[in-house]
Amino acid sequence: SIPIVYGCEAINLTDYAKPEHVKEIHAEINMQGNKVDFVTAEKKTQLEKEKTITIYKNDYNGKSDIELEISCNAFLLTEFTVDGALTDIKTQKIYIHIEGEQEEEEEDLTVKPENKNYTLDAVPPRIDSFTLGRLTEDGIEPLKIAKKTDTAFICAGQVLAIEVETSNNASYITLEFAGDSSIIKLDEITKRFEWTEPRERNVKTRYSSLKELENVYKKVTTLYPERVNDDKGYFVYYFVVPYKTKQTLHSWSTLREISKDAFQIEENKLFTRIAKPYSVVVKAHSSEGVRTRSITLDVFERWDTLYNRDLTPYIK
Repeated sequence: SIPIVYGCEAINLTDYAKPEHVKEIHAEINMQGNKVDFVTAEKKTQLEKEKTITIYKNDYNGKSDIELEISCNAFLLTEFTVDGALTDIKTQKIYIHIEGEQEEEEEDLTVKPENKNYTLDAVPPRIDSFTLGRLTEDGIEPLKIAKKTDTAFICAGQVLAIEVETSNNASYITLEFAGDSSIIKLDEITKRFEWTEPRERNVKTRYSSLKELENVYKKVTTLYPERVNDDKGYFVYYFVVPYKTKQTLHSWSTLREISKDAFQIEENKLFTRIAKPYSVVVKAHSSEGVRTRSITLDVFERWDTLYNRDLTPYIK
C-alpha cells in the first residue's frame, strides 16, 4: 500500500485571476498510464487529496523488481475563454522490490540507501540534522549510550522520538527500519498497554483511535514537515518501541533465560551484543532528488521489567 498526496496549485496569478474566476481546477493521478483517482473543484486555486494505491504482487507474475510510473495531471479553466486550458504534469517513478515469503518471526528488514539527483543540474534535498531521543513527561531526552558497544539504546516500551531537519526544499521524508521486523509490529502487549487498558480505565490514550495506533507500525512511514522556514523543513515522529521487539543487547532477562536461575546469571555479559543493532533510516525527497541518512539503535530489556535496577555502571 503506497500512500500518496497529490493535487495542484495555480501560482503567479496576482490580480489576473482570482478564485471566483476559476471555472474548474482538476487534478488526477495516473499509474502506468491508467487513471486511478481524481479531484476537481471550482472557484479555488489549489487542490489536495490523499490516496492509497495498493499493489498486488500476484499481478506481476513473480517479478522481484517492479517499476511504477505515477503521474499527476492537472488543468485549470478560467472564465477568460481566451486562455484555454492551463495544463501541467508531474511524473514520479516508484521502485518496489519484493522478497520471498518468510516466517513472520524470522522476517528481516533491509533498506536500500538512495542518494541521487533526478537531473544533472538538480539541487537535491539535504538532511542537516537527524537525531534520536526518548520522549518523557519532561520532553525529549538524549538516548543513553552503552559503554560496551558505544551505541545508543532504548528499552522496549519506551517512546522513541525522531527529529529531522532538512534544507533545499525537501517536500517530505520517509522513515524506515532495518533489522528484525519486530520493531515495527504492533504486538498484543503494546496494544494492551497503549489502547485496551487505558480505555477500560477511561484514561486518555496517546492515539485517538485504534486505527491511528495501528498506522504507526508501518515498514515505511511518510512524514510531511511540521514547520517550514524558507527552504528548511522540520519533521518529528514519536514511536512506541513494541514491547516484544527483539533485543540486540544482553539484559537481566536474556541472561536469566540462559541460566534458568535469576541468581546465577553472568553479569559480565550485561549490555554485550546479541545481534546487530537496528538502523533508523531517513530519506529526504524532493522533485530534485533523494538523500539518505541512517542511525544505529540497540534495543534493551522491556522498561517495565527492570525493577529499578541501576544502569549507571553500564552507560556513559
